[in-house]
Amino acid sequence: MKNIIIDSSVFISALIEEETHHQVSLRYLESLLSSSQKVQVIIPRLVLIEISNVLFRLYKDSKKAKKLIVMIKNTDNYHIVDIDEEVEASTTKCLTKMSLKTSDLIICSIAHVAQGTLVSWDKKMMKEFNKVGQTQTPA
Repeated sequence: MKNIIIDSSVFISALIEEETHHQVSLRYLESLLSSSQKVQVIIPRLVLIEISNVLFRLYKDSKKAKKLIVMIKNTDNYHIVDIDEEVEASTTKCLTKMSLKTSDLIICSIAHVAQGTLVSWDKKMMKEFNKVGQTQTPA
C-alpha cells in the first residue's frame, strides 16, 4: 500500500478559492477519495491545527475549520497521525539533514516514518524532504 502524507498547503489551497492552486488541489483531494488504488492518506494532526488556524484567521469563524476536521476524521482512507516516540526519534535524525521550522520538520518526520510521499506546495519543505524521501505536488 502506498502512503501519501498531505501537507496543510494542499488542504488550504483546496479550501480557499482565491489560492493559486485551488482547482488542482481540490481535484487532487477528490481523486484520493475516489481512488481505486491502494493508497493510505496520512494527515499529521499538526496539519489539522495549521488548517484550523489559517481558516480562523481568514474567516474569524471556527465552524468552517471544525466542519473540515470532522469530514477528514470520517473519511475512511484518511488516517490522522500524532507525534509518538518513533516520530520523535525520526525528528532527531531529520533535523541533522533538513533546515526547517519545527512544524514542517515534524510533518516531514511523520512522512519519513511512514516511508511515504510528501505532497505539498511548500517548495522549501519539499526541497528539504527530498534529502530523505520522495515529494510531489498535487499537479
